[in-house]
Amino acid sequence: MRNLKLIIAASIIILFSLVSFSVAEECTTITLHYNERPPYQVPSGNSVTGLTADPAAKAFEKTGIKFEWKSTPSKRQTVTIQNNSGCDCGVGWFKNPEREKFALFTSPIYKDKPQVAIVRSDEARIKDGAKLEDILSNKDLKFLIKDGYSYGLVLDEKIAKFGKNVEKTTAENINMIKMIEKKRCDYFILAPEEAESLVTAAGFKMTQFKLINFSDMPEGNYRHIMCSKNVGESVINQLNDALPQIAPDK
Repeated sequence: MRNLKLIIAASIIILFSLVSFSVAEECTTITLHYNERPPYQVPSGNSVTGLTADPAAKAFEKTGIKFEWKSTPSKRQTVTIQNNSGCDCGVGWFKNPEREKFALFTSPIYKDKPQVAIVRSDEARIKDGAKLEDILSNKDLKFLIKDGYSYGLVLDEKIAKFGKNVEKTTAENINMIKMIEKKRCDYFILAPEEAESLVTAAGFKMTQFKLINFSDMPEGNYRHIMCSKNVGESVINQLNDALPQIAPDK
């Protein structure tokens, strides 16, 4: 009888602990991470606006799910979401199989135009309309990429297969454009929407650079809200229900 009482008491303690853990882990407020990146994410007072920030914020507001903005470098956002220790989401991320192993994704919030390369205006080795595969294969051209960043599934595969002279960096895009201007690297790839804002923010003029279109560049990528699994499918489903009214053409 005494053993039975001990077993019952232990079971109650374990059950109480599980319930308490569940309540403690419930996401009452989502931390919505961003890094300043015009025109996608632009700080404005205590808020953030832009091509991806606006639909993300509207989706949260429409569902009534509480959130707070937090400025976080993109590399650290990935680590934070992968650690899955809080209620964290990042704005405007590409979805790929590697990230789906540790994160949850909403429906698209924005679709980019086809990506381009940005180079110095005096760069003559990279011609508009060239094949990206040929440029990636050129060992004399140093390609700058952001470490841990995805350029979309198709382009990631091309880079892995054909990239012969790749320089990785954890710097944000504004410092990457400075590296191009200083001839530390020759080109990097970005969505054309952000090119002019990026150049201006870095203190340069657009006439100092040019954009290169490639004949084999895939369509523009969809951008999503990427969340830690701790956030839960319920939150993702609520956001997905709201998004068609906010970004119906995405």
